[in-house]
Amino acid sequence: MSDDYGNDFITLIDENGEEAEYEHLDTLDFNGSTYFAMVKADLGEEDILAQEDLLLILKLTTDENGDEILATIEDDEEYGEVLSLFEESLADYYELEDHFEIEH
Repeated sequence: MSDDYGNDFITLIDENGEEAEYEHLDTLDFNGSTYFAMVKADLGEEDILAQEDLLLILKLTTDENGDEILATIEDDEEYGEVLSLFEESLADYYELEDHFEIEH
């Protein structure tokens, strides 16, 4: 991920139409698909230390109209593989602790 322009923020809309701002941490390509790691943008350092489900991992896919969307990963094996890759790439950069749980 390039740091040339600072942090990237994106507004996500869930299946209930609720909007939330997320900070994009990293992107990776794996087995022909693109995945994104994000964290809620409004979390302070104290919130992060107490937060469960800190990291949100989404997959770039297309909807029924052919538009690109970010979606949760339904396959547990695929999710586990992608999670491991993100944990490796983000651990050094963000010094993540093992006690953080990842949102699925």
